Amino acid sequence: MLGEVRCYLPAMRRGGRGRNGRRLVAAVTAVFGALGILTVGAPRPADAAEPAAIADPAAYPRRGVPDLKGLQPDFWPSPADNAPGLGTVSINFLWAEWEPSVQAPPCSPDRVEQGGHCFVVPPAVDAQVQAYSDLGAPATAILYGTPAWARGARACSPVAPGFEIFCVPDDPADFARFVALIAQRYDGAHGHGRVSDFVIQNEVNTNDWFDIGCGQGTACDVDDWVHTYAAIFVAAYDRVRAAQPRAHVLISLTHHFDPVFDTPALDHPALSVKTFIDSLVPLLGGRAWSVAIHPYPGLPTPAIDARDLPFVTLGNIGVLVGWLRATYPDVPSAWDVQMTEQGLNAPDASLEPQQAESLCQAFRAALGTPGVSSFVYHRLRDNANEFGLSLGLRRLDGSPKPAFTVWHDANDPARPTCGFENYPHTVVRHGVDAGGAHWYSSRPLPRGFTAQAGDAWTLSYEEVPGTAMLYECADGLVRSSYLTRDVHCPGGIPLGPVGAIATTSAEGTTALSLCREVAGVPGSGNLVTLAPSCPAGQREVLGFVAGLAPVTPPVATPSFTG
Repeated sequence: MLGEVRCYLPAMRRGGRGRNGRRLVAAVTAVFGALGILTVGAPRPADAAEPAAIADPAAYPRRGVPDLKGLQPDFWPSPADNAPGLGTVSINFLWAEWEPSVQAPPCSPDRVEQGGHCFVVPPAVDAQVQAYSDLGAPATAILYGTPAWARGARACSPVAPGFEIFCVPDDPADFARFVALIAQRYDGAHGHGRVSDFVIQNEVNTNDWFDIGCGQGTACDVDDWVHTYAAIFVAAYDRVRAAQPRAHVLISLTHHFDPVFDTPALDHPALSVKTFIDSLVPLLGGRAWSVAIHPYPGLPTPAIDARDLPFVTLGNIGVLVGWLRATYPDVPSAWDVQMTEQGLNAPDASLEPQQAESLCQAFRAALGTPGVSSFVYHRLRDNANEFGLSLGLRRLDGSPKPAFTVWHDANDPARPTCGFENYPHTVVRHGVDAGGAHWYSSRPLPRGFTAQAGDAWTLSYEEVPGTAMLYECADGLVRSSYLTRDVHCPGGIPLGPVGAIATTSAEGTTALSLCREVAGVPGSGNLVTLAPSCPAGQREVLGFVAGLAPVTPPVATPSFTG
């Protein structure tokens, strides 16, 4: 939702209950008022988001990579406008709206029964799920918002009036009952459409949005924080999987990636992605959890970059996937990352071309990262109350920005762009900066690096028999990167998978090697090369690629018009 805007405007962290706090409440009030692994070479998997899968609660309507594109649609009156190539829509399910008060059966005509409680069904939300399901796009549900009757037994510290709904529920079973209603009603088999992905609470590594009663002068108990969420996640997960055995159940996290962001004693407490996940996973009892990340840029302009650490952003999404693969090698669900909320700010017309360009680059980063299965853009239309930000693909008057054209057309089968043209492959490119540093990636090169003609290699998006996944690693200062088959990047920083390479030679292929740096020998590595031997250092054969020249030439950036 809106938690990430603090990263655009850090002063809002200090706004508290003053002017900025009032703007925060206004924005949230406005939002609430409007609530309502792939086979190489195949265009999409057999269980893709097709009507048969959407209508079967036992099947997961998996998105193919060409359908990675998603949207928070802002109740746009014509869903078909957004439908081409759409894989999912993000829809807010506010518990307080569905169950404002406790009512036992028999239920009044405007309520439906679930587990001995009567719930209101918001017509606009109901219609949205059905409309997009009919168009082949099952919904991703954001489930949050504690009603007044379900909170109060434990401390809560709302950052401003109206934020009480972010107080954690007294009893996880009450929230899980609400989640069970959504999982059953929208299982595709009851005439209401399909929700296939369930995000449990919102930005739970921040106390502002998952309030356990700390902050604003009271230090958070990290153990209590994580255990509280674990109880809620487990209760909700089990109810979801009882109704939809293959549904994905996700943990919502902000872009605060590295432990430098562990600040439980600040007024606006936060925990890093790494700390929160590492503390949480032992409490989940082997359940198939996944991450729903909000990789917003850290600046008010729509600029992104491959070196955005210690944040995880649209420019460096691979750092999260790489860390998860290295840290949880035996939890395949953890390797599936959904980007469930992100936007690019264009507060005036002069920044709209940059917003469009950054969106194209963000798609390239996501599509160059095997394991990213969803890219939900926030939002379709600008919101005047969203902290002065203009994240929409459309302006306030509904007219499309250049970024809408990029979003709408990027996965057009007739002319795919922004990374979609590479599927079912990824393309690794080699860049060099003015200081002679080298960078190798399937994602966009960092600012200041120039792609080298003749150094581009096509890999398979999917790891299949006869291939091995390659990983990008950065040096300790993130000045350069290199490739390896070791997910842990010994001595380096994992930047994520870049694609799978053939492990045996065949006619027409050449060995791609890593020439490892020799200590004390400037310029000796780490270099990735097709040369038959390394001029210095140790040679590590990464695998075999076709040809001695670029298999796929650089693709020109499309012209953006709105």
